[in-house]
Amino acid sequence: MLDDGESTSIVLEGTGIALCRVAGRLYAYLDRCPRCASGIGGAGVADGSLGCPGCGERFDVRLAGRGSEEGLHLDPLPLLGDADAVRIAVSSGAVR
Repeated sequence: MLDDGESTSIVLEGTGIALCRVAGRLYAYLDRCPRCASGIGGAGVADGSLGCPGCGERFDVRLAGRGSEEGLHLDPLPLLGDADAVRIAVSSGAVR
């Protein structure tokens, strides 16, 4: 499991997913920067923002992945967690 401030990238049903933990909560997004198309999983998390290693853009994970520009945001994925497992909803149309 991830510690606070950590992120990672996984592949689930052929879809790249970026996971990160901020303030004890787990967040899941498509592993793709909307500005430069780089993968963002495993990038640094600081002050609740996930940074893109490709272009440097920062996305606030607590605000549905909102970036610094109007309309620029990560694609959030539904996530359910309990003591035993984490479940992430990935639709077959989510792959880009």
